[in-house]
Amino acid sequence: MATLQDIADELGLSRATVSRALNDFPEVSDKTKQKVRAVAKRLGYRPNLHARKLITGRSGIVALLVQEEKNSLLDLSTDSFLGRLTHELTRHNLDLVVRLIAPGERTDPYKRFATRNFVDCIIINAPHVDDYRIEALEEVGAKFVVHGRDIRHQGYAYYDIDNFGGARQAADYLCDLGHERLAILLSDTNLAFASSRLDGFKTEIEKRTHCNCELLIDDHQSHFSYTVAKRALSRKDRPTAIYCGNGLFQAIGVYRAARELGLAIPDDLSVIAHDDAISQGQTEEFSPPLTVTRRPINDACLHLARMVIDLIEDNSAAQMQRVDSVELIVRGSTTRKL
Repeated sequence: MATLQDIADELGLSRATVSRALNDFPEVSDKTKQKVRAVAKRLGYRPNLHARKLITGRSGIVALLVQEEKNSLLDLSTDSFLGRLTHELTRHNLDLVVRLIAPGERTDPYKRFATRNFVDCIIINAPHVDDYRIEALEEVGAKFVVHGRDIRHQGYAYYDIDNFGGARQAADYLCDLGHERLAILLSDTNLAFASSRLDGFKTEIEKRTHCNCELLIDDHQSHFSYTVAKRALSRKDRPTAIYCGNGLFQAIGVYRAARELGLAIPDDLSVIAHDDAISQGQTEEFSPPLTVTRRPINDACLHLARMVIDLIEDNSAAQMQRVDSVELIVRGSTTRKL
């Protein structure tokens, strides 16, 4: 295996200059960096990560610690969230490792990744209300970014979308259509995004004296919420409009339940879902096309990567907080209540 000295001997450079070039030190010219990298590639040089960590204080590795068992983030296609995030980090010479965390593991794996000092930054996703992971990482002084936001913690880096505002838009639109019995379908209100969507939906409905809000919980997330939806839609006092707060897969279950009960969408039931624009589903291809609150999940990748870079460069985490808006897109699954 080629060494730094082999590259240095071929180019007539010092070993230190070769090391600095490979580690992208600013004092080395771009021309020299290109020559060094070309020779390193031709000779099959592989860096010693422990040595690079000692020289630069960085490993070039970012860890994505994923807690949820059923998670769309684990799609491995190039146009998926994971593919896009990997691409954005690679542009900055950073590699991504993914670790699945079982719910029962609590804080141990997070602290272990932070204190073993072999990653430059940690990304965690889907925070819960009063998320213990954020507190644990803050306690050990870790550099971390949260994909999502727990409003009960302050001063950490995060990228989120306006879940409260998006759900409020959905409720506002459905009430304006004349619906009085509305339901929001969620799987776990302990998740921060779900709690925010529930709060936004209820806040708007509580302003309308003629509107009522029902919370439908699908604890098991089975059959795309079909069982929960069918039970609610079988009642005489069934909701005439449902907001699928966990996304388009819940809408699949709602559509199926309505069809089996002989309820036409949108004439008998209006349906809205939140759409992360994940690669596995296209809401405009529903029949009828699905009205959505929408923000593509891949929009997060560029901002998360930038926050990782800024944290690695020791910038203030409190200055890295971004919340993007959510758009209401009206299609054929909603109509005025007759």
